[in-house]
Amino acid sequence: MNEVKEKKDKVKKIIDDLDKLDKVIAATDDNVFKSLFQSKESLEALIYLISEITTIDYDYIKENITFKNTELPKSFYMERGKIADLVVDIKGSIINLEMNHTSGDIVKNWQTFPFHSLTEDYELTLYSIENNLTSNYNKNAIFYDEQPVEYNKTINQRMRWIRGYFDNQRKYVPKFFKMLKNNPNYASLLTEITGMWPYILMIIGAILYILGQLGNIILGNDIRTAILKIFLVIIGAYTLFVGLVTYVILKDEDKINLSKAMQVKVTFFAPLFFVTYIPCALKALFKKEVKWEKTEHNRTLKQKID
Repeated sequence: MNEVKEKKDKVKKIIDDLDKLDKVIAATDDNVFKSLFQSKESLEALIYLISEITTIDYDYIKENITFKNTELPKSFYMERGKIADLVVDIKGSIINLEMNHTSGDIVKNWQTFPFHSLTEDYELTLYSIENNLTSNYNKNAIFYDEQPVEYNKTINQRMRWIRGYFDNQRKYVPKFFKMLKNNPNYASLLTEITGMWPYILMIIGAILYILGQLGNIILGNDIRTAILKIFLVIIGAYTLFVGLVTYVILKDEDKINLSKAMQVKVTFFAPLFFVTYIPCALKALFKKEVKWEKTEHNRTLKQKID
């Protein structure tokens, strides 16, 4: 514990010393940024920062850290130059370090992380759009996630996502309408205003169509045709979803931590699982209180899910 405290104190001293200076060389210049973080004076601070963010052991990073000193190619035509100023390799774990110029006033005023809604990550996205905060997309990034293994837990989790989505939509979308005119961030604003509504309306339309055909069956109006139409709608939707899931799995097979058997199960059962979003949505919208519930995480990264 004392060793960790000493490292934290050392990093704090570096920051305090920089704050006391009247002038600091801008680290937003690529060459300055790379030299600064590869120097012996800053290396411990960098290792500590990476350790805190990634939870990789400090000493392990110190023993295995190497600097690639290269940049990744841009993945979007509006990006200027490259998207990573420095690439660090820790025995195969690649970390991209980027320095961008910003006044930092918005973040400084936060004091702490200010988003505590049911979907705080989505709220941060909306806040970033509202304040024109920019970000880069890195197609080489790896996303680690672990979902609940009990069905009841998935219901609670998805209820939180759905309620949180609509809570944040109500909070931000009215402001986005007012910001649309002559806004350079028009596309992002319009994307969030539109949101999930096209998909929601398609689902509602399909449900109403099926209910209409059930009405024809009850009334005895061309029962065979009505049954055939219901069958075609359900099979068509299922086939489309299976095709989309198959495409995703084949495209990113080497990045998805699933055994071959589980890939087959996911392909054919994912459409059925997504149908259960309908009762989850109804519960989320009408339940008086929806709150966070802990999701247990107990698998290792090397453990294939089967």
